[in-house]
Amino acid sequence: MASRSGNRRRELSRQCEAVEKQEIRRRASEHTYRDKEREERDVSAGNRDDVRRAREELMSIEQSRLRLPERVMRGEAEALEEDQHLETRLRELAHWLMSAEQQDEEGSGTSWEGRGRRWG
Repeated sequence: MASRSGNRRRELSRQCEAVEKQEIRRRASEHTYRDKEREERDVSAGNRDDVRRAREELMSIEQSRLRLPERVMRGEAEALEEDQHLETRLRELAHWLMSAEQQDEEGSGTSWEGRGRRWG
């Protein structure tokens, strides 16, 4: 009888250890999943360095364009060329930013599909 109870205790002990190991693995994978979600949030369009730099460049271009109107009005060829160059770059950056934000929304599950239908 003592042998049976001893075997039963060892078996229960092994089962408890197995359950504890499973729980540790589950918690670790859950923790890893949360870390991954956090990393993905941190790499959203609002936090990415390339997006931040693009926004800063947009602001810089706008500031540069604000200094040009008088020279453009006088018809200075150099000012016209610079304004066209800045406008082209502004459009490129705006397009890139919109794409980056759209990719971020698609990655996070945010959908804008229903918005267009409301106006259609």
